[in-house]
Amino acid sequence: MGLGFFLLSFTTALYAQDQPSVKLDKPLKSVVIDSVVQALCRYYVYPDLAVAMGAHLKSQMNQGVYNTITDPHRLAQWLSQEVLKIHPDKHLSIRYDPALEKRIHAFNQDPHVNRNANPGEQRRNFFFKQAAILPGNLGYIDFTNFADTSTLARNTVRAALQFVAYTDALVIDLRNNGGGNAVMASEMIRYFLMHPLC
Repeated sequence: MGLGFFLLSFTTALYAQDQPSVKLDKPLKSVVIDSVVQALCRYYVYPDLAVAMGAHLKSQMNQGVYNTITDPHRLAQWLSQEVLKIHPDKHLSIRYDPALEKRIHAFNQDPHVNRNANPGEQRRNFFFKQAAILPGNLGYIDFTNFADTSTLARNTVRAALQFVAYTDALVIDLRNNGGGNAVMASEMIRYFLMHPLC
């Protein structure tokens, strides 16, 4: 039992409670804010900004900024406003949505749902157009979207990065990239980090 907060840009639900009239006490608010901070650190496309957002929310919590907020919808709106002060990302918002959380749980528990690679994405090589080694030992990768996080998509990402692993520099061409799955984007970024930022 928890709170149904949903980070829109991540497609990530943090556990929901069915009662629309739920009131937040201090321990529950602390759990919610910690969960939001962890989701930002795990999934947000810009790891350094995720760290800054999380630090800002925790600092406000420690200062008692959220002490008088007992309504989950109001807390979600407040948290959205605060993270956008760190970085005005129009794709990012936080909302309280128990009904959505229930639908996500039902989807995840449905044995008939096919969680394998999307056939359309697979036919397009999960949007990877080119992986090459250019003159001067320069690696080059061109892909036009971040695919869903299926095993085959992850294997394709790994294969492309392994192909250019021994180059002296790497160009990742995102000029024609339209975005896509934020979880995959976050996973790809972590290939380039020596240590997790949070």
